[in-house]
Amino acid sequence: GASERMLVSDALSFEQHPWPWLILASFLTGFAKAGVVGFGPLVTVIFAGATPGGPKRALALIQPVLVVSDVAVFWRYWRELRSAAGKKTDDSTPPSLLHLIEVGLLAWALLGVGLGQLSLGRLDDRTVKHVLAFVLAVLLASRALRSILPANFGDLLDMGGRRLPNWIVGVAMGWVSVLTNNAGVLVDTYLLSIASTDKREYLLRRSSLLLVIASVKLVLHMISGLLPMDITILHSALLSCVALIGVPAGQRMAGYIPQKAFGVVSMSLVALGTVQLARS
Repeated sequence: GASERMLVSDALSFEQHPWPWLILASFLTGFAKAGVVGFGPLVTVIFAGATPGGPKRALALIQPVLVVSDVAVFWRYWRELRSAAGKKTDDSTPPSLLHLIEVGLLAWALLGVGLGQLSLGRLDDRTVKHVLAFVLAVLLASRALRSILPANFGDLLDMGGRRLPNWIVGVAMGWVSVLTNNAGVLVDTYLLSIASTDKREYLLRRSSLLLVIASVKLVLHMISGLLPMDITILHSALLSCVALIGVPAGQRMAGYIPQKAFGVVSMSLVALGTVQLARS
């Protein structure tokens, strides 16, 4: 009856029971970063709804979780690539750190972080989400057309994938990262568009970009006071430990996804995230 529905509603309420939701979102953060990407919008919604103090405090609370998760993912996959290269007999070496980080794109992303920090508080969350959804929809449509049209029509899609100027992708990446913590969805779209041939290298590239961006944001949040040096730090540390549990779980799950299906699964999750952003 009505009383039973009320009990279910209370059990699922972010405000009534914030910590189970925050713990789940932290686990999904590590899980997604290490394997099945695309949970960024879902994690953002949970943190924004469950964090005491509202969405702005959520931006601060999740930041250490993002940094710790990216460090763990980068370390695990960097070790795997180095180990795999050492076992080969063709003098293979893992990609260099500068190659992985893509310095040119990162420079524009850091500019976007600065712009995002300046605009934080001046734009409402809904506007930012819709801007991100529009950018992602354009990139997803471009990739879909490339897979459907004959190869000689590729030049008609100059705004798709890697051909989209780095400064647009980078600035958008940094800006939406500050305002929504959803830059991972844009990073996924960009990296999948340049067709990385190895899942581990793809996730390594992803974590290296997001780690630098998240670290800069963490410093800016601490300087601005958005992340206060109080009990919030302890809460973030505890949630970061939960995220570390999600990292090996996500890595094992990624191992069960066939190489050819990896891009399809990831882009499908990106599409779902885009729809969620557009409807919010």
